[in-house]
Amino acid sequence: MQAETSERNDFKQLIHRFSNAARTYDLHDTMHRDVALRLVEQIEYSGARPKRILDAGCGTGILSQLVHARFPEARLDAVDVAAEMVRVARQKFPPASDWLRCIECDIRDFRSHEPYDLIVSSSALHWIFPHLGVLEHLLTQLQPGGQLLVSIMNAGTLAELHQLRMAIAPDTAPARRLPEHDDWVADLQGMPGIRLRAFRFAHRVPYESAAHMLRVLNQQGVTGGPFSRGPRPLRRQELRRLTERYDALHGDARGGVFGTYDISLFDIRKIVS
Repeated sequence: MQAETSERNDFKQLIHRFSNAARTYDLHDTMHRDVALRLVEQIEYSGARPKRILDAGCGTGILSQLVHARFPEARLDAVDVAAEMVRVARQKFPPASDWLRCIECDIRDFRSHEPYDLIVSSSALHWIFPHLGVLEHLLTQLQPGGQLLVSIMNAGTLAELHQLRMAIAPDTAPARRLPEHDDWVADLQGMPGIRLRAFRFAHRVPYESAAHMLRVLNQQGVTGGPFSRGPRPLRRQELRRLTERYDALHGDARGGVFGTYDISLFDIRKIVS
C-alpha cells in the first residue's frame, strides 16, 4: 500500500513538472525529435498505411507532427496526462482539424470506441508504472494485425552524469532506476499474441557545458522525477564539483560536452488469431 501511494505521489509530481515545463520543452527538442524520427522510420520500413493512429504520451506533439506529415489522411488521437503539454500540442495544428483530437488523459485510463491500426509512443512510457501493464493496455486498443511502436529510455541514459553524482554525493541516489533493455525484452517476449522486434541504440546529445545540460534537463521537466530525485538535493559545492568534473571528463573537441541516452525501440505486432 505504501509503495502504491509513493507511485501515485511520484506520478502527480511528474505531471506537475511536465505541465510547468511545457512552454520551454521544445527549446531543446533535438534528442526527442531524433528519437521520434527513428520511430517513424520504422513505420515506413513496415510498409504500414494506417487510417487510425494513437500517440500515447504525446507531450508537446513532436511525434504527432512527424506521424501526420507521413500519413496526412489518417485520423490521429494525441493523448497526454499533462494539461499544458496537450495545450501546446494542440497549438501546433490548424484549429478545428477534423482529423485530430488532442486529449488530456492518463493513457492507462484511455479507451477508444474503435481500435487503432497504429499506436506510437516516444520517450514517454518509461515514466509510467507498472511498465508492462501500460503496454498490455495499449494492445487492447490495437486492432488485430496492428502495430505498436514504442521508444523508451533505459537505465544507461545519462550514465556519465549519474556516475559522477554517485562519486561526489552517494547519499543522493535517486529513488528509482530506469528499466534495463533486457528486462523489457524478457517481459515482452512473455506476452501472448504478439510478434516482437527489439532494437537498442545510444544517442549522443551535445551541450554547451555540464551546467547547460542540467539547465536543459530542468527546462524539460525531468530533473524532479523519480529517476533523478534523491533523498536530498545536491548542495551548491557538490553541484559545482559535478559540473567541473563533467566538463573535464566529457568534453568534446568543439569545447562542449555530450550526454548519452540509452534508447530501446520496440516494434510490436498484434497477431491475428
